[in-house]
Amino acid sequence: DASPYDGQMSRKQLEGKVVVVDCWATWCPPCRAAMPKLAELYAKYRPLGVEFVGITSESEQDLTLIRNFIDKIEGFDWPVGYGAMPMQDMLDIRALPTVIVFGTNGTAVWSGNHLFGIEDVLDQALATGARE
Repeated sequence: DASPYDGQMSRKQLEGKVVVVDCWATWCPPCRAAMPKLAELYAKYRPLGVEFVGITSESEQDLTLIRNFIDKIEGFDWPVGYGAMPMQDMLDIRALPTVIVFGTNGTAVWSGNHLFGIEDVLDQALATGARE
């Protein structure tokens, strides 16, 4: 049963891993449309060691809305940080959805408002990480 990640996810937990960060909101139709593909990617790449994290600027007051949104997406089982506007500002997010792939060294290697080509990026990031 998917639900927002209510604990703290530390940088240490993500260190040395390929990480996909999905910036989204419940009110965003393109975000909703991208979720089934993200769930497919999660099912394919999570067993390979890729971590997925969702962040939304929506607040704790919106938890019911966020949970209801997540529950409607089959396969949505990755942690979600809410109240993440400071993080979105730090990442310079200007449109939703925005997906960012970080390589094993913690550097962003890809960013986009769509998922076209992301599998090639993930494959390359995993291969690069295996060589580091």
